[in-house]
Formats: sequence, C-alpha cells, structure tokens
Amino acid sequence: MMTVDSTDAPKAQDEKTLLKQVLFIKAVTADPEVTPFGKAVANALIFTFWNKDEGKARPGHARLAREAGINVTAVKRGIKSLQDRGWFAVEPAWDESGDPAPNHYYPIWKRAESKAPAGSERPKKAVRNPANKITFQAGPVRLTADEVAEIERRVTFYAMPLFDDLRKSALSWTKDNWRANLETEIASYEAYGEPPKPADEEEVLF
Repeated sequence: MMTVDSTDAPKAQDEKTLLKQVLFIKAVTADPEVTPFGKAVANALIFTFWNKDEGKARPGHARLAREAGINVTAVKRGIKSLQDRGWFAVEPAWDESGDPAPNHYYPIWKRAESKAPAGSERPKKAVRNPANKITFQAGPVRLTADEVAEIERRVTFYAMPLFDDLRKSALSWTKDNWRANLETEIASYEAYGEPPKPADEEEVLF
C-alpha cells in the first residue's frame, strides 16, 4: 500500500491553491469585457493581496496601484470593471473610529468555473452583502447595499468623493431631513458628467 508523508500535505494544498488562483486569473484575462485596468487589478488582488485564511484581499487603493503598475484613478475604474463583470464582490469597510478603511475584495471563484465562453453572458454586479444590510453610515444616514449600488450607478465615477463628502456633511443632518439632503448631494454630483481622462491613464505597466 502506498503511503503519503504527512509533510507533503501542506505542499499539495499550496499547489491546489496556486492552481485555483491561476485558473481564476486566466478566466478573468479571457473575458473581453474586463478592461486592461481591471485585469491588472485582478492579478494584484489574487497573487499579492489575497489572504487565504480570510478569504479576501484588503489593500488600499494606493498599494493596489503600486502593485498593479497603474495610477489610483485607473485602479478605481479597474475595480468597477471587475465588479460589474461579476469577478469580485466589493465590501466597504470602516475602522473603529468610523473612518473609511480599505475595501474588502472577495473573488467569485465559481465565476471561473462557468462553462460559457467568457464575455458571452452578462452577470449581475457581484455584491457580497444582503440587499437589506446597512453598508454605509454617517450621522443619521443609513444606506443598504442596494441603496449604495443605486447611488454608484447614478454618479458613476464620482461615487467615492460623494461618499467621502457624506461622511462629513451628514454629521450635521437630522433623521428628518437626511434623505432630502442626500438627494440634493447626489443631484449635484450627477450634474458633473464624466470627468476628463487623465493624460497618463493610458499607460499601463505590466
């Protein structure tokens, strides 16, 4: 009877994990609707920042930009591309003081197991939180995952600065007027339209 040295077990597990990562990135790369920025971000999230024990990656945008070889604006667009295509679920996070902390990124491993050709289907945006779970709070403002996603859809590129502003301005709002004030804030950001593309955004280092 063949016996297996117990010291081989961790090695076998590591190889299995690496294969899982490689196949995932191969599938992401094969998706024609994921932007080059998205593919650079995915590679960094999976091979550099993904924590096997926690099942997630949680780098800040600046660290992610350095590792991916692109700028922070490109990182944000890359994350949106990956989330829109269903490759990652993105969960906002806050520290003990209530200040924003690096997001948590969860790979949707089953997405890589799909037998349909990459890009032939349009998966729903990956969202880890239940629709009714509060994912943003500041002052009296309490927003569910669905409400946050709707605001992101409406203001697109300006979602992050909008939420940053809300963390400050909402502190002076009340439970009676915060929804009206929030709608005013959203409308002001919608009026900006799409921002001009940075001159250095086209340069991607791999």
